Amino acid sequence: MSMNTSLDNSTSHKASSHTEAKATKVLAVRAAVTAEMEGTWVTGTAHYLDAILGSEPPLQCIENFITESPLYANGRWTGIPRGPIRESQLYEPVPAIINAVLDYFDRSSARQAVDSSSTMMSHGSVDHELYSSPDMVIIMNGKMVDPDTPADDASSKTEEGQEIEKGSEGSGTDGGSRTDGGSGTDEGSGDDYLPTGEQHPLSAKPSYRHAPFAKPSYKNVASFVEMKQNIERSANNFRPQIATYAREIFIQQHNRQHVFGMLLTEETAEVYQFDRAGAIHTSRVDIHSDPCTFVRMILCITSMDYQALGFDESIYWSAGKRYLKVGDVNYVILNGRPAFLRRAIRGRGTTGWIVQVPGSKTLFFIKDYWKAENRPYESEYLQAAKGLLGVAQMITCENNKSFISAQRKVVLGAFLSDRLGCVIGDRALCRLVMNNCGLPIEHFPDPKQLLSTMRDAINGHQALFKIRILHRDVSMMNVLLCPTDSPGQFRGVLTDLDLAVSLDRDETLAKCDYRTGTRFYQSIHVLRAEGQHDHLDDLESFFYLFCMLCLGYSGPGQAIVPTPSVFHGWEMDCPEVAAGVKTGFVLSHRKRVEVSLVVSPSVKEVFSTVVASLRAFVMKKYLAKSERVEAQQDAARAGQERAPVAINKDFMAVADGEYTEFLGIIGEAIDELAQAETESSGAPDHLGVDLSDSTGYEPRSFAPVPEMPVASGSGNKRVSESEQSSQPPRKRSRSSKGRALPTSA
Repeated sequence: MSMNTSLDNSTSHKASSHTEAKATKVLAVRAAVTAEMEGTWVTGTAHYLDAILGSEPPLQCIENFITESPLYANGRWTGIPRGPIRESQLYEPVPAIINAVLDYFDRSSARQAVDSSSTMMSHGSVDHELYSSPDMVIIMNGKMVDPDTPADDASSKTEEGQEIEKGSEGSGTDGGSRTDGGSGTDEGSGDDYLPTGEQHPLSAKPSYRHAPFAKPSYKNVASFVEMKQNIERSANNFRPQIATYAREIFIQQHNRQHVFGMLLTEETAEVYQFDRAGAIHTSRVDIHSDPCTFVRMILCITSMDYQALGFDESIYWSAGKRYLKVGDVNYVILNGRPAFLRRAIRGRGTTGWIVQVPGSKTLFFIKDYWKAENRPYESEYLQAAKGLLGVAQMITCENNKSFISAQRKVVLGAFLSDRLGCVIGDRALCRLVMNNCGLPIEHFPDPKQLLSTMRDAINGHQALFKIRILHRDVSMMNVLLCPTDSPGQFRGVLTDLDLAVSLDRDETLAKCDYRTGTRFYQSIHVLRAEGQHDHLDDLESFFYLFCMLCLGYSGPGQAIVPTPSVFHGWEMDCPEVAAGVKTGFVLSHRKRVEVSLVVSPSVKEVFSTVVASLRAFVMKKYLAKSERVEAQQDAARAGQERAPVAINKDFMAVADGEYTEFLGIIGEAIDELAQAETESSGAPDHLGVDLSDSTGYEPRSFAPVPEMPVASGSGNKRVSESEQSSQPPRKRSRSSKGRALPTSA
């Protein structure tokens, strides 16, 4: 076995999380970050240090600052104590040094070093009950900062005590003639004009030397500094802590491509750069004997160049709105925030935006993600899927917008992990513009449309399979409710093909790999990495998705908290454990499950029957595939070669029959609900949600929902036996079969 393994190859390093729910403690977040970042810490070479520090300002300017500054004398930074008893003794002198550098190089109007050691910085909307406190942060203002970030009263005054007008931009100059340390991109450039070319209404207002800064929060942090005593212990002890800060900056700023942090002691400093491949860091620099390099490090993490600081400049704020530029089009981002984002540092970093062209009501969906270097472009699959019903439709794309190698400014060969034998692969930032597909299926408006959305998405999956594309990542977020021309009516769409695989590569199926997909929905054979990944594994994922909607939700967007015990273990990090739990669930097909949706008893019976029928289907296919896998393993142990499953006409014919059987179960349930509507008032069993004006995905509510659902309109009371219908449930009709959606010419 080769010792030189890639940590960022075409397969995900880890299955995605189903919920990515908030951790209950910051320590739990750090533990997750530790596991995520394992083996991805890279020690940069001298070339990396020179590359990120750059050549501006000239060395002579830096030497002039050191010579003129009263903060450096006799070979030491005077305010930093020798051998401090507590790290808190660094909290005052370090910000003073950094702010002196910012002031000297004309950056104090846009950057400010703040002691944040006692500031409780919130972990955003999902982790709103979590807080953490970097020792020091560099806060910023300008077009990358959310204008709703609360202003800090203390920072809204000049040194002379003059009140700064809220919302105005600083002039960026103080009348001096010093050379700026940025790359030439002025912090205020472009901020005074709207995308239409009109002058920003605030640009005519008077400016002051110091622009107002918001209170320190992860929304306005340019970079951070963590301070430790220079005692004999490894920097590895602090890595989970600083990675947690970087993670939260990625989560709350949305358009960061990398984040800088500094680990500082009373004697040394090193800069860390976090990106979608992990983290790279400089060697330690003696801040006293090499003050010029220390100042250059400060200038690096306080850069006035947004791109150098790690921002995607095509996403920006202007006049209270957030824009995303694709080509020559400046789209307005609805609500100013993503519809979806992945919360991990490392990996694809997928972010989804609901946008519209100014002046138009038409909505579009834009997806940004970092493609592993050996993976095909998702745009290639979407181009092949043009016109397929039930599959998201692409309008345009921008591939290779950036690379990890470009962010780190080093060649790929330098990506050698600190863990011996591990090579870090490159990633490319890609952007897709698609027709808006609406909300995830968890926001289904009524039971019938839940089933219809599932049917449409499965038909889309089959349409892809017929053109030799296997999706491999069926999950809650990848099955969407797409609005139609009929008011209140939706159709299902399957999206997110960046883990898809072409079946034409070598005329055989890809092997099962537990690192591919979303853990909660992975099939048993994928979890065990047994056999080849085929359409049946994805149909099994659709079954688990349906189970979550029926057994884990009480209504649209209302996930039951805590998660019902039937799902315990499905999302375990250990794939073998998750596989064992799911095997028990699938094989216990005679055990009736309790539907948690707050619907009428007759509708509950329909859904219970669908769960039972789909479980029987999955069990039958699982056992048959297990026999084939066991035969292959026996042949391998005997030294015999057994040909893998080939994608030929016979295989596709069998697959068509399996899709028809699976879809038929759902189709019968849809017919039965439609018949029940006709026999009653003609109205569906609506669950109290109106999606007609929905403009984007709202994160799923984590408000506790009782595990025993309450009846609609009955307050908090449970449905008593006397309130339930005394009529036995009708037998299910078997009049209809699932039908494949036609493809357009």
